[in-house]
This record gives sequence, C-alpha cells and structure tokens, in this order.
Amino acid sequence: MWRLPWWRTKTNNIVTLSAVAAVSHTTESKRAQTFSLVAMLAAWVYIIKCAHASYYTGSTTDIDGRITKHHEGYYGGYPSSRRPLELVWSQEFQEISQAIAAERRIKGWSHAKKEALIRGEFDLLRDLSQSKEMKKRRSKRSTK
Repeated sequence: MWRLPWWRTKTNNIVTLSAVAAVSHTTESKRAQTFSLVAMLAAWVYIIKCAHASYYTGSTTDIDGRITKHHEGYYGGYPSSRRPLELVWSQEFQEISQAIAAERRIKGWSHAKKEALIRGEFDLLRDLSQSKEMKKRRSKRSTK
C-alpha cells in the first residue's frame, strides 16, 4: 500500500504540495496499491450578493481566483446570470471538508439569516433558526 503524507508550504503566496511515499507490501500475491491523496489546504466559504439582492453561497480553496471566475461568468449557473456580483462575507477553514459542511448549512438558511451572518449579528441567528411554531410558543411564554 502506498501512503502519501502531504505537507503544505507557502512561498511568496504560492501554495505548493510536496509528497513523501512510503511503500509496504502485504503479501506477494496481493500487490494492489492504493493511493490516499489528501491535501490539507486552507479553504473558504463565501457568500456573494447577486443582482436583485439574492445570495449565492460557495466554497473553495482559492477565494481570489474563484471570485474572479464568478465575475467573468466562467462557471455558468446561478451567479453568472445575476451579475454584477459582490463578495459580502467569507470565512476561512483549515480543511475543505469543514468548508463544504459549512456551505451546505448556510445554503439551507433563509435570506434574513444570511443577512444577519453578513452583518455579524450572531445573536439573531438563533432566533432566525426557529420555526414559526416555536416563535409562537416563545411569544406566549414571554407574555405570561
């Protein structure tokens, strides 16, 4: 089995990956080699404000390049037909898997909840997460 540990090095804002391979064979008859390539790169979740005040949420390992490509309409899809675009929020994560998980959560949020995140009004996020039924129950409790 091949194991490829990766290290991230940064020189002049250029990320390079270097690998060291270690080989181990289980048996002579079994020579299947498996490659495990996991790059631990920083990643971002971002929210772009599109024309008509709609939002697009995405994740990437190259925030500057991704935003440039969105502006050019390179990817097609939702933001390309809703230009001009403006990056209104981003957050860095240590791994792409964390950024993808956060992107999926945010994509399910309401417009109002995304706006609260963009403004940094974190106290509102909890209130905006509640269903109409839960809000109704809470308002009944507070009036008693």
